[in-house]
Amino acid sequence: MKGITSTNKGLKEDIGKEVLRTANRLLFSPQPGPQTDLLAFKAVPEVLFGGARGGGKTAALLGDFVSDVPVYKSHWIGVLFRRTYPELEEVIRQSFEFYPQTGATYNANEKMWKWGNGAKLYLRYIAHPRDATNYQGHAFSWLGWDELGNWATDEGYQKLIATLRSRHNVPLKRIRATANPGGIGHGWVKDRFQIGAHPEGYKIIETESGLNRMFIPSKVK
Repeated sequence: MKGITSTNKGLKEDIGKEVLRTANRLLFSPQPGPQTDLLAFKAVPEVLFGGARGGGKTAALLGDFVSDVPVYKSHWIGVLFRRTYPELEEVIRQSFEFYPQTGATYNANEKMWKWGNGAKLYLRYIAHPRDATNYQGHAFSWLGWDELGNWATDEGYQKLIATLRSRHNVPLKRIRATANPGGIGHGWVKDRFQIGAHPEGYKIIETESGLNRMFIPSKVK
C-alpha cells in the first residue's frame, strides 16, 4: 500500500501475530487494510481514521485501545468520546460484541471497561465544548473520538489534548479519531488532517509541538 514502508509491513505482521493475543486469548482481529494500518502507526500521536461510511471505524477504535492493554497494564487508561448519549450507546453496544472475550468487565454506573491487569477505558459523551473542562487535571494515555465531524468546532478536542499524559511515562500515548464524510465539523477536521492536500492519506504531518498527525482513509470492502 502506498506510503507504508517495509518496516511498517513487518510491524503489521507482528501486531497480527503477537500483540493482539495474550494468554491464549484473542484481543482483536483487525481487518486487513486500513484497520491493520491504524495499529501499525502507533508511533504517530494523532491519527484520523475516516472516509467511507462503514469500514469498521468504531470497532477499529476499540481494537486500537485494547491492543495495548497487555503491554501497559494498569498504566493504560483511556477515554472514548461521542457527542451525544444516544450515539454513545451505539459504542457501548459494539464494545460488548468483543470486549467481554478479552477478559474485561463492564461497570454500567461508571460506563467503564476494566481489565484484570488494571487497564481501563471510560466511555463518555461531550455535547458542548464546555463539557471538556470536566476533564481538566485528568491524565489519559489514550484519547478516542468517534465521529469527530459531529462536533461543530475543535474547541473541546483542543482542550482535551492537555489530558494526553502519563504519570508512568507510557511511550505510545496517542489520540485516535474517526470521521464520516460531511458533518457539521467537516471543515475543521479536513483542515487539521490536511485531507484536501493529501486525500489518499498516509502523509505524516509534522508539528512544532511534536504531536504529529496523519489521515488513514477507511474503505468498505
